[in-house]
Amino acid sequence: MSAESHCLISGGAGLIGRALALELSSRGRRVTVLDDLSGHSSFPKLPDGVECVRADVRDGAALEAHCRRLRPDTLFHLAAIVGVRRVLRDPAEAYESSLAGARACLSAQRAMGGRMRIVFASSSEVYAEQPGRLDEQAPVRTQTGGRWAYAAAKLACERLVLAADPDSRVLRFFNVVGPGQSAEAGMVLPRFVERARAGLDLELYGSGAARRTYAHVDEVARVLGDLEQHPHWKTPILNVGGSARASARELAECVLRLSASRAGLRQVDPRQELGGSFEEVGSREPALARLAELGIELPSRSLEAIVGDMLERHPHKEHMPCASRA
Repeated sequence: MSAESHCLISGGAGLIGRALALELSSRGRRVTVLDDLSGHSSFPKLPDGVECVRADVRDGAALEAHCRRLRPDTLFHLAAIVGVRRVLRDPAEAYESSLAGARACLSAQRAMGGRMRIVFASSSEVYAEQPGRLDEQAPVRTQTGGRWAYAAAKLACERLVLAADPDSRVLRFFNVVGPGQSAEAGMVLPRFVERARAGLDLELYGSGAARRTYAHVDEVARVLGDLEQHPHWKTPILNVGGSARASARELAECVLRLSASRAGLRQVDPRQELGGSFEEVGSREPALARLAELGIELPSRSLEAIVGDMLERHPHKEHMPCASRA
């Protein structure tokens, strides 16, 4: 591909989508973002020259028409129902929605004679529970119901995309965070930041011992920009993540410390908050050897740097209630 290649980003109004649009545009790529805005009030502010298309990626006819008009070289398919809260509201809908989007992307690819490569955004949720770092060959989940409908859908979409086109690629993201991420969907870091600002106790599910490895969205977008035209990216499935590892309790304590908030910590029963089908994952840490072998600089921001940026740039909620003070 040339430096003038054209990238289409589904879910372009989302956290990773908007960061990727900024990154690719800064590299001289032609960029179009597509989103149905079901989870956003409007498209984010993007550079001049980035086209914003309001459409549902699951609408195969509409997507095909846009692809025929735009002639993109790469489709980054990031659109999905995300967040434990949203998945648990209707697991079947989350599953079917993911498959419908993947099928529509493949249909559009066929309509263009296969010249458009698909880069499918999957998730570390697909990996089965196990200790240590998870490489791309680690066992995957077999559960399909409840919370795991999201993981099951991602696995099904991975298989569809890779079976249809050996030149397509799958990225398994590990806990990507950054300013503008949705707290309403259940994402932990924006939830902690918004409550700390309001002086409300930060809510820990259970003991708060569950451990995650966080990556800042701007670093992840830089990695995707490096991958987009990488001549040696042959591996069909690739982990993408950072190195900022912490338990939920450690993350909450970091937010409180850096924000100088007077709020405290409060344990809650996740089954009461999210429903009886909720299941927690004890640990999730990526093995990134394959990514490093490509000579790509790995995301390296520390937990403190990630939290500090969230406190500085995450939008303030207008209607978050404040805690009463004696």
